[in-house]
Amino acid sequence: MKKENMAIVSGVMIMGILALRLMNRLRNDDHWMKLDGIGSLAIFSARGGGFVDFFLRSYSFLGSGFLLIPATIYSAYRYRKKGKRNIVFLLIANLIGCRLINSVWRKNWKQRPPSTKPFYIRYGYPSAHSMNATALYGLFTLLSKKFVRTKFCILAVHLGFICWSRIYLGIHYITDVLAGVAGGAMWLAFMASVFLFRSENSEKRFDIDLDHGIR
Repeated sequence: MKKENMAIVSGVMIMGILALRLMNRLRNDDHWMKLDGIGSLAIFSARGGGFVDFFLRSYSFLGSGFLLIPATIYSAYRYRKKGKRNIVFLLIANLIGCRLINSVWRKNWKQRPPSTKPFYIRYGYPSAHSMNATALYGLFTLLSKKFVRTKFCILAVHLGFICWSRIYLGIHYITDVLAGVAGGAMWLAFMASVFLFRSENSEKRFDIDLDHGIR
């Protein structure tokens, strides 16, 4: 793996950890929680119905496990038929780890939400949709081979719409979705590192190049 790309993967992992620590501190600070509640409610209150409402409701589904779990399993099946077991491992471990971390985090480190209503999920921190989308779409982008840098720019816009839709629909607060993105990016970077370590000990080695993805 090129030193430049290794530095980027390591940097993403470190930035994800730091961002999660920052989000945790903000969620335990009354002043920032109040601002989070006000900002989130302002986005929710701006709902206008019509096409925008339909579009964001539909777009929100793109971060759902009901879509991303089958998509990941299907991708793993396709790579298994090609004999690329390391990539199958990466896809499945990335999916299971992302879902497990989000579930354990919510149940065992319950972060009290801002008191602002009408938000539906009491303990929706971090957002599963934003974490799923970051980790899984990020991996799909790395596996796409061509124009990876450009696709990551498109991915950033895609994630922005998913995160905005969750706040717009009154399901999550701003800190929920930001923590989800940070957690998803951190986990994806960690899994990429594990994948490269495994491939070093296999007959067929892989590399991650930010111009050509996983090759």
